Amino acid sequence: NHVLLMTVHPGRSGQAYIKEVEKKISKLRNLKKDCIIEIDGGANESTSLSAIAAGANRIAMASAIFNSQNPDEQYIKFKNLFNQK
Repeated sequence: NHVLLMTVHPGRSGQAYIKEVEKKISKLRNLKKDCIIEIDGGANESTSLSAIAAGANRIAMASAIFNSQNPDEQYIKFKNLFNQK
């Protein structure tokens, strides 16, 4: 019912997003329409929108929020991405 896909190589925070994982997101979404698909790693506004378009419906974030000038505002901005799809 819930799948977590790593979009970076597991390890340290702040790594670059692996775009090729979006193929897995799309394939999984086609197989399991009601599944929660979460990504973890390399999330920013652009990569999150791309993952959402591929079928992800949950995003785990750390660096993109905590390294921003205003983490509270950044959190709200990212939270609102799901309303744009």
